[in-house]
Amino acid sequence: MNADRLNMIAGSVIGALLLFLLLGFFSSQIYGTFVVGHHEPPAQAFAVEVENPTEENTASVDYATLVAEADSVAGGNVFKKCGACHKMDDGANGVGPHLHGIVGRKIAAVGDYSYSPALSGKSDEVWDLQHLSHFLENPKGYAPGTKMGFAGLRKPEDRVNLIAWLNEHSDAPIDLSQGLEPAAAEAGGEPAAAEGAAAEGTAEPAAAEGTAEPAATEEPAAAEPATDDKTEAPAETQVAAAPADAEQPAAEESAKAPAETEVAAAPASGGGEYAELIAAADVDKGKKAFKKCRACHKLEAGAKAVGPSLHDIVGRQVAAVDGFSYSDAMAAHGGSWTVDELMHFLEKPKAYIKGTKMSFAGVKKPQQRMDIIAYLNSVSDNPQPLE
Repeated sequence: MNADRLNMIAGSVIGALLLFLLLGFFSSQIYGTFVVGHHEPPAQAFAVEVENPTEENTASVDYATLVAEADSVAGGNVFKKCGACHKMDDGANGVGPHLHGIVGRKIAAVGDYSYSPALSGKSDEVWDLQHLSHFLENPKGYAPGTKMGFAGLRKPEDRVNLIAWLNEHSDAPIDLSQGLEPAAAEAGGEPAAAEGAAAEGTAEPAAAEGTAEPAATEEPAAAEPATDDKTEAPAETQVAAAPADAEQPAAEESAKAPAETEVAAAPASGGGEYAELIAAADVDKGKKAFKKCRACHKLEAGAKAVGPSLHDIVGRQVAAVDGFSYSDAMAAHGGSWTVDELMHFLEKPKAYIKGTKMSFAGVKKPQQRMDIIAYLNSVSDNPQPLE
């Protein structure tokens, strides 16, 4: 073999190696999951164990507001970035561990998955809102040594939306707002439609009859457009405010109105104390405000969530959803979810029914609360005259 042939072969090998290195570099920039020369699974995305969040990081993000305004639909879109390595089915591990029930479970808790020492050494910690948020922001920076090669999600709202989506797709959603300091209650939160907004208290996604989201809301909890994060979704409102514990109504903008029937005109007002508010009620605005309750409450009859279903909440008995565990305060409150009860409960759940599990802060503007009630009534199988 002559020198020219040897040079050609050597040049080809070197060229191929350079091409491989370049491809690895560009793929890592685009996908954030390829590490040249590293053959360990790059995906521990959400199952990675993380250290306790620092006070500095925690203080820099207003989680309460983010939770109250969380958009789980947007979170589902964010999850597409994780789908290559993680599965949502229980026990279905991929490159990374399955994420079924990840929110609220112990770190490195999937028994048949081989975690890195960085995560397995934190098995006493729990994947709560802040741990997940800090880990998802910068996996390798937060848990040095993790096998997770994902570059991270820099936007806090993307992380919280994703966590809200993961929480919804769990057999036992938790109250994401628990322990968070409420942001300005009137900061624009929209009324959370609540079934028993002022009544029962256990957690259901923001629009649940008795639960707000992960936190337990009991009955109607209407959140204002920019209400606290999932602060107390009127535990007893069926409307769900952010994942807070609500038992009944918590109709907030963040509540997810599952398969809601198209908005119908609100029943006419019959006069009385709320005549003006009822006459000016805007069902479309109420539907928008209810989005904040979706994380904890559903509008379908019997739909399982953090809080009770808000189906037919207007006019029904407080704490009346079979199979939902209401707080003692809600169960003892009694009565029906009349317009007056819902208006008072949605204004400030914990002040109206002391002891409710609903952590949603409430909807301060009377017209917003009435808009939510009108919306909840419009999607009912048996609309009630509002008076």
